Amino acid sequence: MPEPAFTAADVSVVIPTRNRWDILAMTLEALRDQTSSGAETIVVVNGEDQSPPDLPGIRLVRTEDAGPGAGRNLGAAASTRRIVMFLGDDTIPELDLVQRHVASHNEFPALTDAILGLVQWHPRVARNPLNRWLDWSNTQFDYQLLDGRSGEDVGPGRMFASNLSMKRELFTSVGGFDTDFYFGYEDLDLGVRLADKGLRLIYQPAAQVRHLHDYTWDAIARRFEGVAASERLMCHKHPTVEPFFLRRCQTSLARRRTLPVTRLADVIPAWLGPVRRRVRDHANAVYYRRLAPEFIRRFDAAETLCDLVDYLDGEFTPTKLNNARKATSEVDRVYAWTASAMADTHEPALSLLKSEAPEGSTVIDWAAHDGSAGIDLARAGYMVTFRDGEDIDSDYVRYRCAAHHIAADLVADADLPPAVDVVLCLDHLETSPTATEQLDRIEAAASIVVVNAAQQADGGMDAAALMERAARNGLIGTVPDRSGRTVVAYRGRRARGRQ
Repeated sequence: MPEPAFTAADVSVVIPTRNRWDILAMTLEALRDQTSSGAETIVVVNGEDQSPPDLPGIRLVRTEDAGPGAGRNLGAAASTRRIVMFLGDDTIPELDLVQRHVASHNEFPALTDAILGLVQWHPRVARNPLNRWLDWSNTQFDYQLLDGRSGEDVGPGRMFASNLSMKRELFTSVGGFDTDFYFGYEDLDLGVRLADKGLRLIYQPAAQVRHLHDYTWDAIARRFEGVAASERLMCHKHPTVEPFFLRRCQTSLARRRTLPVTRLADVIPAWLGPVRRRVRDHANAVYYRRLAPEFIRRFDAAETLCDLVDYLDGEFTPTKLNNARKATSEVDRVYAWTASAMADTHEPALSLLKSEAPEGSTVIDWAAHDGSAGIDLARAGYMVTFRDGEDIDSDYVRYRCAAHHIAADLVADADLPPAVDVVLCLDHLETSPTATEQLDRIEAAASIVVVNAAQQADGGMDAAALMERAARNGLIGTVPDRSGRTVVAYRGRRARGRQ
């Protein structure tokens, strides 16, 4: 017996939200005024620190801040209706949105048919040049490439969760959104996995929402920092997927010449087609050149995120990564170290070391944490030994070295080489009550000591005390790292003994 036709009463609208109560109120008001009544709305509040206002008629689900994908999963699980629709908290629906989605599901009733609606800018923000750039450059969405394709399958790469609906059974068949993705790419990952189930993503441009988000450059830059890590994870999980934004960033940097014409990109009329395309090409390159250095750095540093996801094998928890400063257990410490590595905190220290010690130098990584610094040095041609001491997850470092074919020894404290070219000790001295004794050992073994310390110690040695010691022994150089600590390079006793 065939399933009955879909109605609005078969629809659950799921909206994850955080810190956008005023805009969310506009979205909910538009949902209350829909031309087809009967759909339920489920708002998922991401973050236990949130204080939602009274939302009459709305089902409210509260959760820790595990990202929009996890929030959507919880919202979908809170209902048993046959269709799940996903909106953003800042994507305000047209009054016939639910009706349009329902009609499309009746036209395309197969389990594997999902409906993609159109996202356009809200009139209040449509003239923002940055918002317009996100559109014409196909940076946020690529709807302009879908003109004339209403009712067609537009492919899993356009699984945009800002205006999307599908049969619940299809959504649950792959376990919903992959919660390893905290910010960005969780919807595109879902599309890839649903494609294996036979997904057809049908475009319905008449089903419209208005995106009320007034971007600033700082907001775009912060967004791309998160996208860089998610794109790296996406490509790691799906090796056939091309790193879209990485390629754009690399291409922008490779251009021999870029004209500063961003202000002209929206001024030149459409009838000057070739001129406008050329101007926009240069403007797009200008924007991406500004984003490229930090994006590429974050993309490269996200290797450690991919490693941790694989190592924990289904037990990875993005919330712990976001709350890394609150680490209270051995496992939590690995999240904290991963967060530091993803921010590329130690790059200034490694650059200082590389400027003073040539490739092939022997290095002890004294407090290796997750192994990121030592792995970087080993790849650069240094002979690295990891000290198996108190500030390291030995099993994880062994795993990472094996995964990346890094030839490095992990040696117990008592078995360390008596003499090396460099000892590297990062993010350790300020919390170690035996910092002075450890530095005595480090200086005795090393020709060059590279260490860092915070301005205020937490039971160990602070930056001022470290600087005094370095000055007495032969200061080489200092540099701030990206965590606010002071990195110091100075002569060890081996170097002074040879003088």
